[in-house]
Amino acid sequence: MPDTYGSVLDPNHLPRSTALSEVRRGPWRVDLEVPHCDPRATYDWSVDGTPIAATPNGPCTFSSEAFPRLGTYSVEVQASVDGRRLEGREQITVEDWLIVSLGDSVASGEGVPEIDRKGFKGARWQDARCHRSAYAGPAVAARRLAERNPRVSITFVHLACSGAKVTAGLLGSYGGIAGSSALPGLPSQVAVLNALARAPTAVVISIGANDVGFTNVVINCAKRRHRHSCFQGPLGKEVAAGLRTLRERYDELSKALTARASPIYLTEYFDPTGDITGAACNSVLKPPIGLFGLNREDLRDAREKLLAPLNRIIAEASSHFHWTEITGIAQAFRDHGYCAGSQRWVTTLPDSIRHQGSLSLSQLKEGLVGTLHPNKEGQEQIATFIQAALEQSAAPSCAHTPGSSGTPVGDPPAIDPPAAPAPCLTPQAQDLPLAPAATHGTLSAPLWILIGLGIAAIALLILTLARGVDRIPAAPALLSLLIGAALIDLGVELVDHQAPAIVLMIAGTLSLITGVLLLQPGATPSLRAGASKIGHLATAGGGSLRLMQPKAWNTTNLVVVSLGAGLAVFFAGITAAVANGQTPPTAAWAAGSAVSGALIGLLVPAPRTKKGHLAAAEAAEAAEQKANDEAAEHKAQAAAAEGDAAAEHNAKAEVAQTAAAHAASEAIAHRAAAAGIAGTALASVLLFIVFVVLLALAVLLATGTIEPHQAFIESQKSITTAVIALASASGSALIGILAPSSSKG
Repeated sequence: MPDTYGSVLDPNHLPRSTALSEVRRGPWRVDLEVPHCDPRATYDWSVDGTPIAATPNGPCTFSSEAFPRLGTYSVEVQASVDGRRLEGREQITVEDWLIVSLGDSVASGEGVPEIDRKGFKGARWQDARCHRSAYAGPAVAARRLAERNPRVSITFVHLACSGAKVTAGLLGSYGGIAGSSALPGLPSQVAVLNALARAPTAVVISIGANDVGFTNVVINCAKRRHRHSCFQGPLGKEVAAGLRTLRERYDELSKALTARASPIYLTEYFDPTGDITGAACNSVLKPPIGLFGLNREDLRDAREKLLAPLNRIIAEASSHFHWTEITGIAQAFRDHGYCAGSQRWVTTLPDSIRHQGSLSLSQLKEGLVGTLHPNKEGQEQIATFIQAALEQSAAPSCAHTPGSSGTPVGDPPAIDPPAAPAPCLTPQAQDLPLAPAATHGTLSAPLWILIGLGIAAIALLILTLARGVDRIPAAPALLSLLIGAALIDLGVELVDHQAPAIVLMIAGTLSLITGVLLLQPGATPSLRAGASKIGHLATAGGGSLRLMQPKAWNTTNLVVVSLGAGLAVFFAGITAAVANGQTPPTAAWAAGSAVSGALIGLLVPAPRTKKGHLAAAEAAEAAEQKANDEAAEHKAQAAAAEGDAAAEHNAKAEVAQTAAAHAASEAIAHRAAAAGIAGTALASVLLFIVFVVLLALAVLLATGTIEPHQAFIESQKSITTAVIALASASGSALIGILAPSSSKG
């Protein structure tokens, strides 16, 4: 079924929440698919025995709105082709999950606007009065459910409003966090919920923090001059009173929600007070000098006297009113709080000003209210818990639908708390099988290209081993070109992950440039000629150089083969992970990059190789000169002598001439080889500098010492993974270039 949520974008190009008028009772559009259909066939459709009209969308897909209600239908199709008549039958369930989000700033997305502010232009929201964002945890959870369940429609209504309380916001009118006070109040969220066209599948609520005065605590503690905890005075008594009153307000909320009788999911609150170790921060919002701001005692008391009791009351209310409590959020945030550096999941004051502030005085407040709310990573973590809670209600059993023909399939998922065994969350395919056939692959074009490049790289390695480097002197350049193309292709596949895609494309471009430089005009022919002559000398036993010969299974050859196999495994693993929608872990990137770097390093000539060829050429030229001198001397002596003495001198002159010819040939070969080897000394120095810089940067990023700019990357983890991978590649390439290798001569 097509999704109601996620298919339509708001003006900020993010998924727009479902409008109230778009919540429908039916009829419902269903897309039907005939796998491996014959384009010549004609199809007749019926639902529960009644013929229907189905509109073709493609060669094998049809759509129909002949489904007036949500529920299970028996769909039949008859195909006629070449005088034959085939038929298929399937039980399908038409399911639309209506998820409604109610609550306060945590649920609305305060702190994570859809578009950050720019100069005098304030941040942009899906709803400006409520600071409502598609980055909010419930919205992200709904989007993920839509992506995971393509055969189920998702409808998401976003009603949460920043600053809302149970009394003003959920049960009563509320003006919103922003906008003119002259505007009429917003209708209560529960009233809007009860006015929907049908009962929701799930209602996700975050409420209570404003009722106990969390925002007031932060403001009063931050602006009050104090040495000890600000909870020791009247403020602490106000919080305690608010916690006692909250139980009564949850009771009022429960009575108002009974009109819909929908499953209620109440989220616990996150803990923003911790550092990277989970301990309370030393200070928050505290200037360098003075006694203002929140100190460690304030934050410890906020955790123990406000957040912990608040979450206990949420747990009690959930149990008492038979709601489902979404837990684990506070514990997950404990070591990702305000002062956890780059590992924080909380919006700091500078973050809030940067993202949603403005240079306009009228919007000054809006730049401050995002402080101490979840940032994008925090909202995604909350979304994970919401998604898991909704999915858990739908996974007690996996019973197949009886009576269906073809491959048994599972019922579509349901979110409602099951009164009877509920179906699986992720259904199997509901295609209508007309004939058995193998399932076609679903790999994208970049992944097929990646597989082809990987096969070509392995074939090149095998060919190089079979014939020898002296016969294929361009192997390093070709391998570098293949790896560069593969990295760029993989970057195209991961284009939705900005940081890894950019780094992969940059690395691939550098690898392509390296390959082109190794294939520079004039270098390859001379390298081939020199390598051929040196290889001939080596096989004849007349030289001291040893290139990798055919079937010479020495240590270097075995290392190259092992690295080639490792590279194949790396490409296969990355391909499988991306094809399954998973992000490969940092270890995989680091290992694959190290293997690639080491392989290139072993096949690229070392800096000392050129010097060695030049030194050998000079020695051979000296030997040639000496042999020529000896030959000339023997010829002179032969001319002066007679008989056997002359014959002996002539024989020695021929031996000397032969030695001179060999020495000349060897000198020419060494000169040719030296001319064909690109100077790698400078490249090695630059590579060493790159390796040191990347290694230091990787350590600083991994430890959180520095934090990359948020405008460039999606997350700290992405850029850290990319830097670690490049450091592994550069370090391994450097070792491979400098290491002694019989494959280099």
